[in-house]
Formats: sequence, C-alpha cells, structure tokens
Amino acid sequence: MSAVNLTMKAERKTSFSSVKSREQLLESEAAYFAHEIKTMKQRRTKIIATLCDSVSSVDDIRSFLQSGMDIIRVNMAYCDQKTLEIIMKNKAIVEKELGCFIPIIMDLRGNTLRLGSFDLPRGEVPLKKGDEFRISTNKKIRGNEHIISCDCSDLGKLVHPGDKLLVDYGRNVLIVKSIEKESETSVVLREKCPLKYNKGLVLQKLSGFKSASHGDMPFNHAGLSMSSNEEDASETSPKSRDSIDERDEINSEKNETTTEPTARISHRRRFEYAFKKKKKIEKDVIVCEAESDCVIQSTKPIFIHSSTLGLRTGVMKAKSFSVNLPDSDNGEELSCINVRDIKDLNHAMKLDVDSIAITGARTKKDVEEARFILGPKSHIKVITKIQNAVALENFDEILEVSDGIIISRNYLSLHIPVEKLFFKQKEMIQKCHIAGKPVTIVSQVLESMVQGLVPTSSEVNDIANLILDGVDSLTLVTETTYGSHKKETLETLSRICFEIEYNEVTRRQKEARSIDNITQTGYIVPKPNIEKPSTSQTIASCAIKAVNDTSASLIIAFTQTGSTILKLSKLRSPCPILAVTISEKIARQVSLLASVTAIRVGSMYGKEGLLQKVVNIAKEKNWVQSGDFVVVTFGDVEGVAGKTNSLKIIKV
Repeated sequence: MSAVNLTMKAERKTSFSSVKSREQLLESEAAYFAHEIKTMKQRRTKIIATLCDSVSSVDDIRSFLQSGMDIIRVNMAYCDQKTLEIIMKNKAIVEKELGCFIPIIMDLRGNTLRLGSFDLPRGEVPLKKGDEFRISTNKKIRGNEHIISCDCSDLGKLVHPGDKLLVDYGRNVLIVKSIEKESETSVVLREKCPLKYNKGLVLQKLSGFKSASHGDMPFNHAGLSMSSNEEDASETSPKSRDSIDERDEINSEKNETTTEPTARISHRRRFEYAFKKKKKIEKDVIVCEAESDCVIQSTKPIFIHSSTLGLRTGVMKAKSFSVNLPDSDNGEELSCINVRDIKDLNHAMKLDVDSIAITGARTKKDVEEARFILGPKSHIKVITKIQNAVALENFDEILEVSDGIIISRNYLSLHIPVEKLFFKQKEMIQKCHIAGKPVTIVSQVLESMVQGLVPTSSEVNDIANLILDGVDSLTLVTETTYGSHKKETLETLSRICFEIEYNEVTRRQKEARSIDNITQTGYIVPKPNIEKPSTSQTIASCAIKAVNDTSASLIIAFTQTGSTILKLSKLRSPCPILAVTISEKIARQVSLLASVTAIRVGSMYGKEGLLQKVVNIAKEKNWVQSGDFVVVTFGDVEGVAGKTNSLKIIKV
C-alpha cells in the first residue's frame, strides 16, 4: 500500500467527530440560557401537565412545577373522584410550600367509547399481525392477553364483520372478524388457558384469573375475575328474581362446603357455576384480528370505521359512538354530558376546581347545559374541547359561550382530512385571539419523549409554529402520565418555548418596526372585534403601547374580576404580567393565561402603599431591577370591581 493511501486512510479515521450527550449540550448552553431568562424574565407560553393516580403525590407535583409545569390537568376518563381529591389536596400543600398558585383543569369523561383496564403490570398487551384479540361488552372483566372490556354495552350491535376498530386515535387497528356470546368465549379461553389439577382445583396463575387461594372470589362468564366493588354492588342490589336465586345458590353451596375436609368441592362448584348457561341475556364479545404489529393499552378510545359506509371523499370517516346511545350526524340529538359527568361536575363544585373542560361538545347547547348544571353562582370556567367535525362547523357559536378552547388534534385527525387540520387549527387560534379567549393545544406535542430522551425536529418545529401563532398554553398528556422521562419532557418543552419567544422578541427589537397590529414580541395580534371598546379594553391597549414605547419590564395589574388581565394577555404583552388580587380563585384562574403570574393581597385599599409593596415583591423575584420601567393599571375607585380606568408608568 502506497504512502498516499495510508495518509488518506489515516485522514478518514480522524475525520469522525464525537457527539456530545444531552447533559453536555445543556451545560455548554447554560450561560446563554441564563441570559435568555434574564432578558425574558419568565416564559410566556404556559405548560399544562396531565396527572393520574400514579402521578399525584406531593413530590410529583413539586418536581413537575420546578421542571416547568404551570397548570395541572386531570382527565376523568382515566381518574376517579378519589384521585381528583388526592391531587387537589397535594396541590394545596405545594402551593403553600412554594408560595404560588397552581390552576387545575378537570376534563369531563364524555361519551367517547373506551377500552377497560388490563390487569397487567404495564397495563398493555403487545399484538402481532394476525393475532386474535377479543373485546367484551361486560364491563366487569379485567383484561389480559386475550380479552379486554369496553364501556359500551351496545358495541356488538354497532359493528359488523369487516369493520375496523381504530384504537388510540388510529395508531392501532383491529379488524372485526365476528361477534360471539360469552359462553362461546369461555370455551375458547379454557382451551387457551387449560386448568391443571393438583390436590384440588387450581386455576392457572395468569393475569385476570384467580387461583384457588383466593377463596370465594366469584367469576364471570368469560372466566375472568371481577372487581370486589362490582361484586358487592351486584350482590347487594339484584335487579331480578333470577339474580336473587343465583345468589342464594352460591350461599347454599358455601354452607355445604364447610363440612368438607378440603376446599376442592367448593372450588369445583364455583367454577361450574361460573361457566354454566345463564337464563339472563349474555354479553356480546367482539372477535378481532390485529391489522399489524401493535400495542393495546388500557382506557384508550375506540373509533369505528364502518365497512358498509365506505370511504367518503377518499378519506376514512371515523365515528366515536357514545355509551348506550347511537351516534348522531347532526349533533343535536345526543348530549355530550352523561350521568357520570354530572356527578363529576357536582364534585368539582365541592372541591372548588378552577376550570372544567367539556369533552365531545358539538353545539353551544352542550356548553350551556354544563353551565346550567354548575349554576349561575358558580365561578368555575367552562372550556370546550373541539374534537369532531360538527364542533368545527359550529365553532363560532361554541366560542361565543365558552371561556376558552382546547383543540384536540388527535380526535380531529380522525374526523376531518388530516391535510386540512393545519389550516383549521390556525383558523381557530386566530378566532380565539379576536374573541379574546384563551386557546390551548392538546396531544402529540412531545410524543416521542414518552420513550425517548430527545424530541424529534418536527415536534420542535410544530411547537415553534404554535408559539408564533400565539397559543396560550401547550398540554402534555401521555408524556407526563406514562412517559419514561416525565421531568425531562417538561424541562425540554420549557426550554423550547423560551428559545422561540426570546428569538422572536430580539428579532423584532432589532428590526424596530412600528406597525399598528404587531407588538414588540412579534406576534400578529388581530384587533379585537369590538365596535365600542370598553374602558378596560382601552386601558389594556394603552398599556401594551406604553410597554413598547418605554421597554417596560413588567405590567402590574390590580384586578378583582380578572377581565383586564385577560385583555392584557390576549394582546400579547411583550413583558410579564403580574396580577394583584384579593381572591385566591381569581389568582388561580388568571394563572391559566399566557404571561400572567398572580399574587394575593389582603386588601385593595391604599393603592400607593400597596403598589410599593408589590414592586418590592417583584424585585425579590428578580422580575424588575432598579431603573426599570413598570406599567401599572388600576381603578381610581378603590374596592369596586370592574372599574379599571387608570394607567401609570413608574420607574423602579
């Protein structure tokens, strides 16, 4: 080999460079990021983290808050009222400990069809292409690797062989092969999970099955165990004479077996009783086949693609059927608020939840129904989730009666052509700005970080686009409930928001443009659609103008209702907004808004002394420094709500 070739080979070996780890990259950017924080003071876009029963402790909430979380979200589709109570209690402890206000949003369950729960450690079952899997309409079943329940008792009537069940927003597809009865399912499951006799009847220890050591635990038709609460309810509240006779039969068998030397007869009779033919109507079981390799997870939503309807305009038309009620194409016959939602709303009022989110709303009547249940004296904010095509058609009327909007992109992608979603999303965000209503995006924000430690570039670009569009907040769902890197995900999203906001602010400052509808932040701010602006609206507009002219570092707004704070936030304040109020409820609700941080004071009287006290607090928090300008809004009539009519510029 020549010397030239050896030299080229050596050069090729040394041309490869090492890659820094995520920690090394963050360390090298520490000084730059510290400069961003110093310039921006705080992040404008709020981060909403979804919590669940497994992520609800004081340590979890404290860790999330320190990592970037601003708002807590609890989805009642995955949580019960006890979990909500625990989260509220632990949230109050963290608030007192850190001296802050943490708003909480409670999502109603709605009528979306969902799977039950797997009685497995990870709460999921992997399937290979062509694997057979069953979905039972018996809600008492605990799922295992062969079967799971769903919350729709009429699913067997809604689907036909050849239909597709889109699980988890279409990520997993199950093809319906047939519909069978529970007695037929029990035979199949016994063949797949044969029982072995060894000194009495012993059930194979598979998830969802109970062994002989569990004593008198009854079984359902499919041979799967039922929860103790459901057993108690079914035994203490029989609905027919047949159920009473069956219960007496079980009790008599128990009494007979007490004289036996072993529990062999008791187990055998109970097993025979569990699988014998019943007089009552058996539940349907949908036999499915996996279209491709997938992982089925607990409580995921199901959508039905009917093979008889075919494709409309070349796009798969998915329908989310409600529980016990047929789907309605016009959206007028079906209420999105069910009995469980009403109970959750009453519980939300009892716990003094800050906001509730309506799931599956189609018209403004759904929003008005929720407000009617809450009552005219309730201060709970009503936010509407846009999840279907009917809601898109009626968006203007829904926006008019809602306090805020949540755009659920994962649902919408199944109801409209996915290529139209981007422009529909932008259109809704702009309408929310014009109406002066907060808007947030939920789902698929940092989905790759559920398992990975670094987000994809497309996710970062998507977040940047949303921030430049001016969304008030971004919501993490799976990332903070079941993700492997919960804290890192929050930190990453916070840093992305900081970076985008900082660069846009500095870019606009360098360009030094002065256009009526573009603020110093660079956000396009539509002028409010108001023929005769109110006094508070005028004061808010003047405050933003004053901030731009003086390069003020902070807006201090005294408020008793939060209306002025909302106007300042929706006008895209280029600096943080410090809301000063006497109400904890208002303090939490305005903390939902972009750029807003709230503090509570004991009284709104004595503005001059109170203002100096607030400025001192701002200096302690490093929000302002000596020599900075601060814009102050207030009402000249002290102690009267809704009378913001004054503006002052002070120098610290």
